[in-house]
Amino acid sequence: MEVRAASLFAGRNWLKGVEEELRRCVHCGFCTASCPTYRLLGDELDGPRGRIYLVKELVERGVVTRSMVRHFDRCLTCRACERSCPSGVQYHRVVAVGRAVSEEMGVRPFFERWRRGGLAWWVTHRALLRWAVGVGRTVRPFLPKGLARLVPPRAPREWQWPSVSEPRERWWLLEGCVQPVVRPEVDQAAATVLGVVGVEVAYARGSGCCGAVDFHLGRVEVARARARANVRAWWPAFAAGERKGVVATASGCAAFLREYGELLEGDEVWGEAAAVLGRETLDVSELVARFAGELRRHGREEHPNGRERRGKVVFQAPCSLQHGLGIVGVVEGLLEGVGWQVVKADDDRWCCGSAGTYSVLERGLAARLGREKGETLAATGAEVVATANIGCLLHLSAYGRLPVRHWLELVAERVAREEERVARRRR
Repeated sequence: MEVRAASLFAGRNWLKGVEEELRRCVHCGFCTASCPTYRLLGDELDGPRGRIYLVKELVERGVVTRSMVRHFDRCLTCRACERSCPSGVQYHRVVAVGRAVSEEMGVRPFFERWRRGGLAWWVTHRALLRWAVGVGRTVRPFLPKGLARLVPPRAPREWQWPSVSEPRERWWLLEGCVQPVVRPEVDQAAATVLGVVGVEVAYARGSGCCGAVDFHLGRVEVARARARANVRAWWPAFAAGERKGVVATASGCAAFLREYGELLEGDEVWGEAAAVLGRETLDVSELVARFAGELRRHGREEHPNGRERRGKVVFQAPCSLQHGLGIVGVVEGLLEGVGWQVVKADDDRWCCGSAGTYSVLERGLAARLGREKGETLAATGAEVVATANIGCLLHLSAYGRLPVRHWLELVAERVAREEERVARRRR
């Protein structure tokens, strides 16, 4: 695809990269078959190829219309199209430019800008989110059933971080924004599971939201500011060899952290450190998998008669995990390793419709995808759905029919029960 950029964009950092991606596209259309919004809406401009054409038009003409913005907004950024593209187009980089330039050129009506900015601010500020969740829990009995299901339950118990004596490895754990408020049990489970195999994790003072929420809303400078704050918090201990890197329990955050080098490219102070930390970031499944053999010994639970107890679970692989990070089959293996029977859902490549703030801003499309995914998962006959991203967990809890847990919670419970059983035997 030939591209002649408008003089308006001369010298922009993103220009060279997006031109390369646009030239790589050969218009084959394979991407449309894997696009959830094209499948639902049947509009070429609501598929990857159509949005690529829109970004090309934007780059060449230097003009953004409200119609363009609407098509950019409908993209889930699930990245399924990238796995089906024979030319290797990194589509998410193309649509990110479309969104960022759209915000910069201010074509949205004032109310829409206010709504999107307010949502980003509310979601990424833990104190405000904690207050809102507390209010939601108070009034939950009086809410309509559909709305009540969106309010997360209170954490069931007090919990203390495990003490790991002489840890073999130490990692920073991304604290994030939404997950520690609505599902603190996930990071607790991560600390428990990793502690069993001698790995210590901790939050870094001054770190917080990874910046993905703002970035996907086109608020690139805000996302960069969050990235700088995180790198500033993590770098000293990493550079001194006290921490091996960063691990994230939400796959969406892990995928975004991996691209910190690109996000802060050209930053004279933190650009190089961001690139290094991005390369040393792991999704928690990758770290746990390194110790799968030891974990298997800690997590096998048996019936009193000696037969292994096997509950049935279906794993919903978030798009950020399977498409963004390219991690396939790892979590399923870890669940099976501690005694779960993992069943497979049909069409497990399709997005559940969460996609961060998408489930709020594009509620109609998100709900359709959520209900479809919920029915598909329920048809497996599983007792519970396991997932690897907080957004998917909350979305499927609202629109699915089965209970939804983070896979780490399921593993941690098996480990805790097995350790308790061993302790009883010793007594």
